[in-house]
Amino acid sequence: MANNPSRATALPGILLLVALAVLVSLGNWQMRRLAWKLDLIDKVETRLGADPVAPPGPANWNGLDQDAIDYRQVRLAGRYLDGETHVFTALGDPKGRYGGPGYWVIVPFETDEGWTVFVNRGFVPQDLKDPAKRPGSAAPSGIQTITGTIRHAETDGVSLEVEPEKNIWYRRDQAELAKAAGLKPDDVAPYTITSMRG
Repeated sequence: MANNPSRATALPGILLLVALAVLVSLGNWQMRRLAWKLDLIDKVETRLGADPVAPPGPANWNGLDQDAIDYRQVRLAGRYLDGETHVFTALGDPKGRYGGPGYWVIVPFETDEGWTVFVNRGFVPQDLKDPAKRPGSAAPSGIQTITGTIRHAETDGVSLEVEPEKNIWYRRDQAELAKAAGLKPDDVAPYTITSMRG
C-alpha cells in the first residue's frame, strides 16, 4: 500500500504548530514574569524610600497581609532581649566586607508597647557565628530606637531540617524562632525587622 503524501506533509505541519504554540506560551510567560518583577522592584524601591512608620502591632496581626507590609520602613523603640539565633544564608554578591555562607543574627526586641518582634541585626560569616568571636557585636542594652525594614515571614519553601542544638535555622519563621528564644509564638510579631540603625 502506498504512503499517503498528504499525511506525510501534515505531520511536520502539526509539529510546527505545536512548537509555535509552546514558544508563544513561553514568550507570554516571560513577559508576565518581567511585568511582575518590574512591579516588585518598583514597589520595593517606593517602600524603601518612604519615611518610617510604626510597625503593625498585635491588634493588626490576625490576617495581616504579608505582601502589603513587606519592605515597609518602620521605626520603633524598646529594648533587645538576651540571646541571638542564627539563620543560615549565603551572600553571593556581598554589599559589605563579608560574603559567602554565614548567618543572619536574629535578636528578640521588646517594644515599649510590650510586644516582641525579631530583629535581624546583620550578617556574620560562618567562622564568626560564636558571639565570643565578635567582641563588641552584642545588641546594645537599655532603651533603643531602631529603624529598619519589615520582611515577611518565611514559613515554607525550605525543606532543610532546623538544627536547634547548634542554634542554626534555615528560615525566618517567627514561630520557630520564638520557641528557640523561650517566647510564646502568639506574642511575637508575624514578621521580622532588618535593622538599619540601632
